Amino acid sequence: MCSRGTTRRSNCFNATVKTYLSPYKINLGLEVLSRREDGYHNINTLFYHLDSPNDTLEVSEAPSFSLTTSDTSLPTNDKNLIVKTLHLAAQMDEREMPNLHIYLEKKLPMGAGIGGGSGNASTALDIYSDHVRPLSQEEKMSYAKWLGADVSFLTSGIKAAIGNGIGDELREIDFEINNIVVLAKLKEVSIPTEEAYSNIFIQPDRKPTDIESVVKRPLKEWKDYLFNDFEQYAFEAYPDLQEVKDMMYDSGARFSLMSGSGSLIYGIFENINHSKAAALEILGHYRDSFVAAYVPK
Repeated sequence: MCSRGTTRRSNCFNATVKTYLSPYKINLGLEVLSRREDGYHNINTLFYHLDSPNDTLEVSEAPSFSLTTSDTSLPTNDKNLIVKTLHLAAQMDEREMPNLHIYLEKKLPMGAGIGGGSGNASTALDIYSDHVRPLSQEEKMSYAKWLGADVSFLTSGIKAAIGNGIGDELREIDFEINNIVVLAKLKEVSIPTEEAYSNIFIQPDRKPTDIESVVKRPLKEWKDYLFNDFEQYAFEAYPDLQEVKDMMYDSGARFSLMSGSGSLIYGIFENINHSKAAALEILGHYRDSFVAAYVPK
């Protein structure tokens, strides 16, 4: 069964093409609590799945496996998480790579901290399950742990979850954003994860915030309780990110934060005109940047 796929007929090759929408997330609060012996870090966050805009993956049968993308700067070998995911699943089944052609239409920005690549990996598990061998949810989640912490959340199918451990310990909560979310990623600013973690200050014996309780408060109060520990370094190293966050609030955002380890800034708005003003303000200063909006259905 395909959880995120639809089918159509290709006008070019008269072959069946199945289109998948790739998920992504934002972090509502992100605290780095401690460094682990394995080199990773324990975190406390709320992962929230947004369902638009999306990367899309178009899949069709082919003589051999291949991946092409709309963004020619992306690798199409094992450095790409789509290929890496399919390779892992095939190896576990002692199979060759599936005879599929996958075309990735990349709409979400890279290096944004929203798990765009992780969402592609999660979608690749759906593709393998649909076209090679049905995978149980337990199998998908076990593979996801090998592929990255964000992959676990994006594979879970959960809308909102408290994430602990390295982000792979998930506790689903009953929570939904019913407001417009404006997403802004400056084209010239990307923060590698290793750079972000190597410049973060970890407060000893820190007590994690009860994020679930915070998001039950009025939206305008979130800014007093929810923080992203990566912002301090990111805003010092890349002052334009602070500028974008200020533009969100100046335009009427009730809450704004950097997602993940950066560098996308999002703002949550109760008024559609305020959200439009923020988008126009940011694009007026940073014309080539990615600016989009999530509008709840």
